[in-house]
Amino acid sequence: MHRPVVLRVLAVAALLAAPARVAAQPIVSVRAETRIELRVRRGATVRVGATLRDDRGNSLADRQLTVRIAEPGGVQRGSETGTTDARGELEVTFEVEPGTYQFEARYAGDESYDDTRVELLLDLERAHVRLLMSPVEGRLDRLDLDVPTHRLRVRAESDAGGGGLEVRLENELEELLASGTTAEDGSVVLEVASAALGSPAAGRMIVKTSGDAQRAPAQTEVLVVRFRPTALTLTTTAARVEAGQPVRVEGQLRTSERPLARKAVGIYAGDRHLETVLTDGEGRFAREIVLEDNEGTVALTARFEGDAPWRPAASSEPVEVRIEPRGATPARWLLVPIALSALLLGLLWWRGRRKDASAEAPRSSHVPAPPGIHVATEAAASPRAGRRDVAGIALDADEGEPIAGARVELTGPGEPLSAVSDDAGAFAIAEVPDGRWTIRVEHASYESREAIVDVPHRGALAALQVRLRSLRQVALRKYAPLAEALVPQRRWWAFWTPRELADRARASVRGDVEEVTRAVEEVVWSAGPPAPDSVEEIGRRASELASEVREDSSAR
Repeated sequence: MHRPVVLRVLAVAALLAAPARVAAQPIVSVRAETRIELRVRRGATVRVGATLRDDRGNSLADRQLTVRIAEPGGVQRGSETGTTDARGELEVTFEVEPGTYQFEARYAGDESYDDTRVELLLDLERAHVRLLMSPVEGRLDRLDLDVPTHRLRVRAESDAGGGGLEVRLENELEELLASGTTAEDGSVVLEVASAALGSPAAGRMIVKTSGDAQRAPAQTEVLVVRFRPTALTLTTTAARVEAGQPVRVEGQLRTSERPLARKAVGIYAGDRHLETVLTDGEGRFAREIVLEDNEGTVALTARFEGDAPWRPAASSEPVEVRIEPRGATPARWLLVPIALSALLLGLLWWRGRRKDASAEAPRSSHVPAPPGIHVATEAAASPRAGRRDVAGIALDADEGEPIAGARVELTGPGEPLSAVSDDAGAFAIAEVPDGRWTIRVEHASYESREAIVDVPHRGALAALQVRLRSLRQVALRKYAPLAEALVPQRRWWAFWTPRELADRARASVRGDVEEVTRAVEEVVWSAGPPAPDSVEEIGRRASELASEVREDSSAR
């Protein structure tokens, strides 16, 4: 099987100390991704060719590669080390009897490129098959989920020809995406619907064939990123402003699927950074900024730097603001804000006279917050005592999105009472009898939460915020200690997929690590909600293995 391995870019940012009034600048060290392509030709001897390429497909010359051949049981039959030529290629020869062998090529890396390794299990009694994947249009390593379908060309090559082979295209969970049979020239075009690819994330595309009587099985996989493009807007409340006076800017950051909450957006005047703001639960932001430039026109833009490979950067269209010199505003226009302020004060006084004494519960802010059941603050609570209703909103603790279908149950001195949250996450239970009650909120896809509440109350229980954490997120958090133990430095594990992390484990624990890794992938990518017991078992095994990995590292 042919497995080109693409290692991820490792980026380490460190803030340097700097004197007053000088902002510390990040230092980024990047070692680029590489991959090795293996090909084997049979004859009186076995010739193994290896090609070393970077993440853009460019060949890497004058790099040292080591190629080994071993029996499936691990007995080594030969090893050769050489330097790639101008085309990034190296060819070595081994004399072995026909049979099944494990081929390996390894590149140790250098200051510019990371190390990489590829393995190939091959039956020399059948012709070796090489599978190649390429997009019909666009890029193979980045799949835009806003595009309805993706067409991928698969080509099979072998000494016995590439036509008539059944090929399967699968994702990293080995779920079938498409299949077909190669034509006489060895190629077939497979069409994959974006809806079948899953949510935005890093993953793999795997193409494989079981071969036939003359041709051996083969497999090739490439690292891909499934993403949705981000869109960023920016508007201003005024096209002209006096130098030194504030101007309000507003905008929104979102994908085609949903707004992006709690993301940092930078406001720029040309290339000069002015402010950084966080988006709210609807992906919106607003800020008053002061422009101190000399008179002239300034182009304002908003920029979002992608915080994950599947959330690309975005920039708004420029908005021009004319900066007038100080004192250029005609005196009569100064009366306008005074008049507006007087009108606003009068309106607030009129509304205050008509306002009912009982205030409605404040609307919840749909932004990420710690999980739990949070009661309204005293300032938000109703001044009217003796309330017997329990109501609020259920939200995703990490995404800030409403949770529909969450079951809210009250148990205590009376008969159990319950409600189910609607599409906006809202729930309400009226006329709760007096006493101390236990409120429990649960959903098949989330952790359950409960708290003790007393009825009657002063309004605090009429605006509850229930924050539940997705079981998928819980599984990743429980897997984190093991991931951090497998990488060179803490938190670098976000740059690798779980399966790549498992490859870093030593032989003594690799089987157990791979088992936990498969469990994590099944929980995170499963179509239905994961079982809470499965998540707890992941946490228990990950904690045990993390200790073993650290002890093993200390012993070395």
